[in-house]
Amino acid sequence: LAVGVLLATWDAHFRAVTRLAFTDDSETILTGGADAAVFAYDVAQLVSVERARGSGVAPVATLQGHSLPITALSVGFGGSSARVVTTSADRTAHLWHLSSARDIGSVLLSAPAVDAAFAPDESACFLGLASGAVVIVQPSQLSVAATVSDRSLPKVSPPVIQGKSSP
Repeated sequence: LAVGVLLATWDAHFRAVTRLAFTDDSETILTGGADAAVFAYDVAQLVSVERARGSGVAPVATLQGHSLPITALSVGFGGSSARVVTTSADRTAHLWHLSSARDIGSVLLSAPAVDAAFAPDESACFLGLASGAVVIVQPSQLSVAATVSDRSLPKVSPPVIQGKSSP
């Protein structure tokens, strides 16, 4: 960045890239797309001087479980072994183990999520919904191959004044 030199370009998705996030060690970049996929790429491989600019590079992991565009993407701690949460316009959230690309569990949301973030200790994941509510997911309460409804999870909703949500 200091000298303004383009380091890498690559075709990450066949539709628009909607989200980007690095792992905490900056060795992996995750891309979420309008094609409903999330890919993880090795940063060193992307910026390698041996790789021709614009040439293809294979993802090191593929997270597939959504049917509509990715709306949020958050990465926990642990580098390539981190947990990842993804949300989609299909009103689902998935929690993943990045190293195995395994879906830890999923949540059916009452409204599409527009953002996601892990608590600093990763004991919870917070999902900001388009409705203004925030859903709190505890990863320890999810089961592999099971989907829970956000109706059974803690939720913080915006205050309502005279029948309208406050700003």
